[in-house]
Amino acid sequence: MRINNVIRNMISELLLGVVGTIFPFLVRTCIIKYLGSEYMGLNSLCSSVLYVLSAADLGVANAFAFRLYKPIAIGDSEEVCRLLEFYRKVYSAIGLFILCIGVAILPFFKCFISQNIPDGINVYLVFFLYLMNTVISYTVFAYKNLIFIADQKKIYESGTLLIAFVLLYTGQILSVLVRKYYISVCMLPLHTLFTNILRNEIAKRKYPDYIPHGSVSGEVIAELKRDIFSVAVYKFRDLSRDAFDSIVISAFLGLIVLSDYQNYGMIKAVPVWVLGMLYAVLLPSVGNFAISNSLEDVYNIYKKNAFIILFLSGWFAICYCFLVQDVIVIWLGMDFRLSWMTVVLLSVYIYLQGEIVLIKITRESIGLWNRGKVWAGIEMMVNLVLNVVLVSRIGVEGIVLATLISMLFIGIPVENRIIFRQYFIGKGTDKLKRAVINMVWMICTACIAGLLCSIAPHAQYISFAYKLCVCLLIPPVSCTLCFRQTEEFRFVKEVAVGLLRKHQ
Repeated sequence: MRINNVIRNMISELLLGVVGTIFPFLVRTCIIKYLGSEYMGLNSLCSSVLYVLSAADLGVANAFAFRLYKPIAIGDSEEVCRLLEFYRKVYSAIGLFILCIGVAILPFFKCFISQNIPDGINVYLVFFLYLMNTVISYTVFAYKNLIFIADQKKIYESGTLLIAFVLLYTGQILSVLVRKYYISVCMLPLHTLFTNILRNEIAKRKYPDYIPHGSVSGEVIAELKRDIFSVAVYKFRDLSRDAFDSIVISAFLGLIVLSDYQNYGMIKAVPVWVLGMLYAVLLPSVGNFAISNSLEDVYNIYKKNAFIILFLSGWFAICYCFLVQDVIVIWLGMDFRLSWMTVVLLSVYIYLQGEIVLIKITRESIGLWNRGKVWAGIEMMVNLVLNVVLVSRIGVEGIVLATLISMLFIGIPVENRIIFRQYFIGKGTDKLKRAVINMVWMICTACIAGLLCSIAPHAQYISFAYKLCVCLLIPPVSCTLCFRQTEEFRFVKEVAVGLLRKHQ
């Protein structure tokens, strides 16, 4: 049943991801072609600033969902209802807090833009519309999503978003084609309002017994406060890896450079989204599994998850490294390219993202909220300082390099040390050995793929097709040759064969 839930959730997330990748790509293309890169840069800046403000939720979603695993699993509806009532109040308070802070910084919004402000556009109005979109996302039935997460029914949430995204992106494309920029931005809060209302209706039909009411005990509130504070530090740390980058680029280099960087970021978002999809569908299942099974069984699940996630992150990194420049040229033209060093650094980021996702699944599924807070804060501060120092010296490359340095030397080693000192006790050496083997496989495979790509034909489209075949085929072939005798590879093979037989 648990594997079936994971597979169903993954399929629904995959469909959502296809829509969430293709349509934003079309919207971005239309904005750049019909309005200009500075408009796209303004959108990216607003999204990043509001993403930082959204840190006001302190990362409560996963901590809250974690508390719902057990009462849902044992059928304690009363406890679920009490928790939902508490969550409803918390989300409303977060929405109001974001509104107040957003209105307070509204007069200073232009300080985040060094140049390239679009002509005739009221940037304050655009930011306010983005602000209202964020506020609505918290104040209108946002807590209902926690039920789907905790009950391993992400398929309901994905279906809701699928409908809403199609409507949103279609409307945005049409409004940009007729050069109605404000209309395209106004659609964001309307889309969020529609999504949350639809989510609420589905939750009422599928879970009629889960009606928010009652009060949770003081002990539970104290535990939640402790968990939320711990998660908050990780939340802000994660922000320093992504959203702050866009703000720093806009402040130092301008909206056009930010737009060019985000073009690469949008392509990078595809593999990162797939890894995030694995995080979303595996987290509740691992959390549900961990509360009722032995430590050894949980570690076996960890090893299988690690094999899948790290293989995919390596495969995605290789594809990105050798294909993204061609994609940018075919999509937008030579003038929109960034340096080869930026591409290499972004590829390393994609590979490390696999380890980050694995860490998050493990830490959040077993409830290790209260370990490593100080180090997460240190990583965040180091990243922010390096962002400012390096962007002024070497430009965009410095932004990515700052994130990699803080992740490689602080975030990843410290969090793995906590997991293997506090939970998987005695398994640290095995983890290190597996990580080294995987890294060696990744580097060797990348070198082989790079050598083959270097002899690609000169014709643009033929060259891209050739490189695409190399990047798609070499990593899985290499993985099969290197890992075919391992328990994890056999597990993946058995699951794949079982799925094929089931659908024949």
